[in-house]
Amino acid sequence: MKKQMIFQKLVCLIALLAAAIAFFFSLGLLTDIYKLMFAVGVRGSELFKQMQPFNRQLVIRCIAMILLAVLLYVTRTQLRRRYYISNYVAIGGTVILNVLFSSLSIARILEYKRRFLTEVDFEAWLALRESIPDFPYTESTLWLDLNIAMQSLVIAASLLLVINLLWKTKLMKFEDKLLSGKIKPGSLQLEV
Repeated sequence: MKKQMIFQKLVCLIALLAAAIAFFFSLGLLTDIYKLMFAVGVRGSELFKQMQPFNRQLVIRCIAMILLAVLLYVTRTQLRRRYYISNYVAIGGTVILNVLFSSLSIARILEYKRRFLTEVDFEAWLALRESIPDFPYTESTLWLDLNIAMQSLVIAASLLLVINLLWKTKLMKFEDKLLSGKIKPGSLQLEV
């Protein structure tokens, strides 16, 4: 039971940190694409403005993921020896919404990354830079890739919450059998 309790505290912390890191990186999603805004007349330069509503939506989703992770702490999921209905609801809601939000976000980011790499006329943009030396230019998709990685981290943290829930449920059933006398203490293994 001790190993599971340590794991449970760690998993709740990982879920909170993953959501917070995803929020931080969502703020920088358009860092590289921002430079495209100045390339007026270059094919694909409208992508920056088209991504603005999604970026706002991503930030709101990340805030929701942080609040869901805080709900785990409000219901004391990280400390409970036995889970109650509130813990199941908190874990279920966190896992379902985190996976849903992250999956939708990853799909949209991949679509915008594809559009950036295929629709933008990098040659015309580079020609502007050659005529104006300090003109912003990039072909980098670093911030898009970082956001995909952070959203994937949120999904991984959610899967850890599911593993923790299954482990906890198994231990609770075992403890119930032990307390009801269905299992004799002398025939026990040291830890389940």
